[in-house]
Amino acid sequence: MSCGVRVLSAGMILAMFIAADLLGLGHSISSFGETLALALTFLGIGLIANVLIAYAVVQVMAERRQNRERMDAYDRSQPRQGR
Repeated sequence: MSCGVRVLSAGMILAMFIAADLLGLGHSISSFGETLALALTFLGIGLIANVLIAYAVVQVMAERRQNRERMDAYDRSQPRQGR
């Protein structure tokens, strides 16, 4: 089942590390480098958190749909009692 959530692949993470290395982040004590490194770090953490939250929401919605289908099948199998 395709849930529409993309997870960062190892290649994408490696590309981010290579880009940070090419920019010289973490190798010098310049304030720009440290600011950029912090910005990339916190943006990356935010991206990962959003992906995990989206994944959890998709899982909950799928489970809810399964529960509804099971309840509908159960209701159809039970005989109706008149009042």
